[in-house]
Amino acid sequence: MNKTTVLLFLAVFLAALFLSCSPAAEVIQQSNTGTYIDFIGTGKRIAVQAGGIYGSVALDLFQAISAPEYFTIADMLEALRMGRVDAVLLSQEYVRQLQDSGMYPNVEYIWVPQDVFVQKAGPIFYTTELRDKYNEWFRDIAADGTWQKVIDRWIGVPLPAQEDIPQFEFTGENGILRAADTGNYPPLIYFDANGEPAGFDVEMVSLFAQHIGMKPEFTMMSYDAIIPYVITGRADMSAATLAITSERQEGVIFGDPSVITQAVLIVQSQTHGSPDSAAPVTELSQSSSGIIEWLRTGIQRNLITDNRWKMIVNGLGVTLTIAFLAQIFGTVFGCFICYVLMRKNKSVNLTGRIYCGLIYGTPIVVLLMITYYIIFGNTNISNVLVAVAAFTMITGAMIAQNLKGAIDTVDPVEIEAARSIGFSAFGAFTSVTLPQAVRRALPGYTNGFVELVKATAIVGYIAIQDLTRAGDIIRSRTYDAYFPLLFVAAIYLSVTSICVLLFKLIVKKINRGEE
Repeated sequence: MNKTTVLLFLAVFLAALFLSCSPAAEVIQQSNTGTYIDFIGTGKRIAVQAGGIYGSVALDLFQAISAPEYFTIADMLEALRMGRVDAVLLSQEYVRQLQDSGMYPNVEYIWVPQDVFVQKAGPIFYTTELRDKYNEWFRDIAADGTWQKVIDRWIGVPLPAQEDIPQFEFTGENGILRAADTGNYPPLIYFDANGEPAGFDVEMVSLFAQHIGMKPEFTMMSYDAIIPYVITGRADMSAATLAITSERQEGVIFGDPSVITQAVLIVQSQTHGSPDSAAPVTELSQSSSGIIEWLRTGIQRNLITDNRWKMIVNGLGVTLTIAFLAQIFGTVFGCFICYVLMRKNKSVNLTGRIYCGLIYGTPIVVLLMITYYIIFGNTNISNVLVAVAAFTMITGAMIAQNLKGAIDTVDPVEIEAARSIGFSAFGAFTSVTLPQAVRRALPGYTNGFVELVKATAIVGYIAIQDLTRAGDIIRSRTYDAYFPLLFVAAIYLSVTSICVLLFKLIVKKINRGEE
């Protein structure tokens, strides 16, 4: 990474700031909307949540021309604002939180009537035994009114204040109840001011865990990863409520539905609609303009409020931990693979080449998923260590190829000269070949580490809250599509720039001041 790259990034950063807070960015495409019927068969593009069921609803019920999937609500709403899609299809639980955010003022909500579409959602379980315990408990709290109190506390109202959230004491005599959720869909699940998970899902799982004498442990991941996470036994249940469909029931153990929801179409408009027989949607205030004001409000909303900066700091720590450990172990493993590649034994050499070919020919995210769900699928190794193992294998192959290429560039005449004056083969290698190879391999080694730091951004796929994932969680809570992304990008740039500078100093030291 050179000065040109840094300057280019800064130019893009400033351009993004200008576009995100300029009046032109707030231009709204007008939609002559009425009811949901006006969207049926008209060839609209309807954005949906990745891993959810609304993709089929958009295609089947509304006969949408396409149903692009997005990982966060902020991404969907920004695509709507920019005209990339014609509507966003969400569950009703998120509507009030969207209104309270104040980030997207000119939208209209079109509610799909319950006689047209209604969706039941419930948790999923790893075993039928735990499912049966949950169903028995759930029917009891539904009968005594406890369930309705939880519904009233979270659904369709502003998020409760910190003091309104119930506090639980867990004995844990029967162990840990591992629950999987997304962490970024309020009011069902979000992170409170202390960085702890809160919301409808958390209270329901906490009540259940308290009932069966267990202590809940929540693991956050992308929505589409919840089902494979539970059915492979990495979690005992999902804290998230997933849409119950006949197709899913064939391979997933569902509990009784705890949420019954309507679908809502969100479209651009000057006026706001309201659901049938429901409280009207209140008018939202226009976001402040100007770069300084945008920065001030962005820092306040995305970092200071609810101490969200802690998620960034913790995520950065996870990112650096994975990167540094993978680089250290990958260096050792890479040296071993390089040794294998340089062996004259054809079968040993072929094994090394096949391994490197597999690593180079497979996308990193696929290798990460294979490591997580297949290689370490039946183990209790922490997700961070699994990520370290995956990136160690990837980094090892790259270092091996880089080091072997550097060794091959050493003049054989120098080795022969060393042997002629009494050096053994090993002595000639360590005294003549290796020092030159290391100096020549260092630039590639530096670039490899920088790429490794950036590649760790995918670890959110295996339920690790790294820097990128922390930014996504903040975006889903504030519905700010720009600031968290740019802030996270700036942190990555700072980290990689510092690493490049340190490596350059090391190279100068090794080369005794020579570039």
